[in-house]
Amino acid sequence: MNDLEYTGERVVPGKIDRALWHEHLARYVFAAHFVKDRTVLDAGCGCGYGAAFLAARGAARVLGVDISAEAIAYARAHYRRDNLEYRVSDVVALDLGDRMFDVVVSFEVIEHLADAEKFLAEVARVLKEEGLFLVSTPNRLAYRRGQEPNPFHTREFDGDEFRRLLGRFFPRVTILAQDHFTAIAFLPTEGQRPDDEGEAVIDRSLLPAEAHHFYFLALCGGAASVPAAPPRRLVQLPHVRDEYFDYLEWIHRLDLVMEDIARAVPPGETFVLIDQDEFGRAPGSGRRAIPFLERDWQYWGPPPDDATAIGELERLRGAGANFLVVGWPAFWWLEHYTDFHRYLRANFRPICENERIIIFDLRPGDGSVISGPQSG
Repeated sequence: MNDLEYTGERVVPGKIDRALWHEHLARYVFAAHFVKDRTVLDAGCGCGYGAAFLAARGAARVLGVDISAEAIAYARAHYRRDNLEYRVSDVVALDLGDRMFDVVVSFEVIEHLADAEKFLAEVARVLKEEGLFLVSTPNRLAYRRGQEPNPFHTREFDGDEFRRLLGRFFPRVTILAQDHFTAIAFLPTEGQRPDDEGEAVIDRSLLPAEAHHFYFLALCGGAASVPAAPPRRLVQLPHVRDEYFDYLEWIHRLDLVMEDIARAVPPGETFVLIDQDEFGRAPGSGRRAIPFLERDWQYWGPPPDDATAIGELERLRGAGANFLVVGWPAFWWLEHYTDFHRYLRANFRPICENERIIIFDLRPGDGSVISGPQSG
């Protein structure tokens, strides 16, 4: 199962508009703050991208279940990790034992179900007593206003209805709003930018009267598992700003990357490229880029572990690759795959390193450092 048709029932990566994709992915970015070293169930995981994201962000084990065998086949083909598993299962009749999971997530699923109550009873059964349940749904009062009803939804909720329903199954329910904001940020221009820029403040003085929220995301569980004060997080994903300016910035940065590669990698050479398959452009002068990890010369995805990454790199070195290029979309690899990063630093010299690219010389002996513009 290498492809899946987009029907509107579930998200298929690469086949929906960018705003909708980021709406869905943002929920998993938010949920990632609660999954470190925990066992996680993604109930109604669809194509598996979200379960894979949580597995990559520190969950001890993630199980994704969905009633669609096609969706699970797609997930298994596209997202693989040692701590990640997928099963075909109906979320209203989970073939799972009691009290198995520290965290259950279910995003944009409950409105598709004919029996939401049975689903919530199943979640309460498989969730540990101190566990946390994160569930989202569209706000009936704002969703698809002026458009035709969603044919895949059986029941939609307003805020009060959603809270009352969840409250029948969980002692504490905290409901957050998920909305879009156009923001202007004031950030430091000097020094290393931290991963966390601090708490975002939304100034409503220029906003009109409060409108209905687009989506709700609820945190459910016992008093010990649900934060007493609702967490306030603004999730910014790559390229959610104005598309035109975002496109120009992306192209400009990519142009600089191609210049970096042209300076560091001689014409005719082969290099391994780690870029999350996002560059979409190959350098000229006969240089050959091999995606990493690759299968049949196509990007396959992040490796399941450090040993696989090291083994695949050595295999490609043996096949004639003399350089390794790490693009900025994959810089997180160097933090996540710590043994792989240490292996690179111990054995190969970086000949170009800046905020957008790192190039390692994989040839025997020391390479000379290639200098170039460090920003732009």
